[in-house]
Amino acid sequence: MLAEGRRIAFDRLIVATGAEHAYFGHDDWAHYAPGLKTIDDATYLRRRILLAFEKAEGESDPAERRALLNFVIVGVGRPAWKMAGAIAELANGHWRWTFVRSIRGRRGSFWLKRRRGC
Repeated sequence: MLAEGRRIAFDRLIVATGAEHAYFGHDDWAHYAPGLKTIDDATYLRRRILLAFEKAEGESDPAERRALLNFVIVGVGRPAWKMAGAIAELANGHWRWTFVRSIRGRRGSFWLKRRRGC
């Protein structure tokens, strides 16, 4: 197989076509719930999460601060759990010392939602 002008040896080749985000008939959710299929998607999500923490840090209204730190993850299985774990790891790791007001008070929460029938 050739990739970027290089020959790559392999034992098996699996081609997965048509991989796209599913919003179960609610395409308007895409703006609020971006998918996670590429590194660009992951970078975008990390940026949005970081901005939520930054906004919460500067927010004087406690109710608004809590709202900014509520994360809803829709999905089932390992990907959803890994996403929740990754956000919690960021919050309890390095960011804990960066966002003193937001995180040290443990004002955020995570909601894992799963679609019925899954």
